[in-house]
Amino acid sequence: MGKRYQILIGILLSLLFLWLAFRKVEFREVGFALGNANYLYFVLAFFLSGAGFLLRAYRWKIMLSPIKDIRFGKVFSALTIGFMANGILPMRLGEIVRAIALGYDEGISRSATLATIVVERVFDIFVLLFFFAVFLLIIPFPTTIKNIALIAFSIGVFVIGFFILLISRPKLIMKLFNFLPDKLYKRIQSTILSFIEGLMIIKNWKLLTMVTLLSISFWSYVAIINYTLFQVLQIELPLYAAFIVMISVSLGVSLPSAPGFVGTFHYFAILGLSIFGISKNTALSFAILSHLIAFLPVVLIGFFCLQRMGLSLRKVTQS
Repeated sequence: MGKRYQILIGILLSLLFLWLAFRKVEFREVGFALGNANYLYFVLAFFLSGAGFLLRAYRWKIMLSPIKDIRFGKVFSALTIGFMANGILPMRLGEIVRAIALGYDEGISRSATLATIVVERVFDIFVLLFFFAVFLLIIPFPTTIKNIALIAFSIGVFVIGFFILLISRPKLIMKLFNFLPDKLYKRIQSTILSFIEGLMIIKNWKLLTMVTLLSISFWSYVAIINYTLFQVLQIELPLYAAFIVMISVSLGVSLPSAPGFVGTFHYFAILGLSIFGISKNTALSFAILSHLIAFLPVVLIGFFCLQRMGLSLRKVTQS
């Protein structure tokens, strides 16, 4: 499937979920909720969201350590630039931008860096599914969320299995490319070997344990941000509801969408709150504020780091 079709599918899905999110909404009630919000809590959530990337960066630094010990500031800059790009570019190109940004002055191959990013995503999937399994004992999730969770679990298991095969039997994988010309074969071999280098954390139980604990800590932190946003709109729900909304949104934005997860983010935030009987008007107000909190801080930080490194988004994407 060509890139244009993938972008088109993402835009169409975003439009569909936007329509579902705004369907049968009383905009006067949404305006009233936003107008009477407690924005002191919004400011707190804004700074908490930005600070959360320090935790993300520290986790990524640990994942990169088997390849190279990179100073924290460099890792943080590359990570925020990547997430900023994810918010404004299609097809999650921010992941590639992150790998390129880290490669400047560090001499790390993009393949190895991308491998750590894929492993990071797998950790995120399984931590979210862990929370999903725990809270499934308390709250019945909508079928849509259950189906996406099942798909995410299947993808995660497949990716982990492939990584284990790649690390333990690289020659077996390379046999698939024997039919190629020698020059192209060697290029692919070099890329695969670099990618395997980025997977070495899988063989280090100490680092795996640290990354697992940091992943659980990070997603718990995200739930606390959601709980803070509940206070903005005076939504009286227990802390575990913030975790459930987090799970719903995180699984929802795994679907193809327009840049910034517009539509999918809003719909699945509303869907998560609907479990607790929150009205669609209030839920949409929460979704709008939550979307701002999720993207505005990192876009600002990412642009700042991009300028600080003397780069431009065009230069990075064209590298």
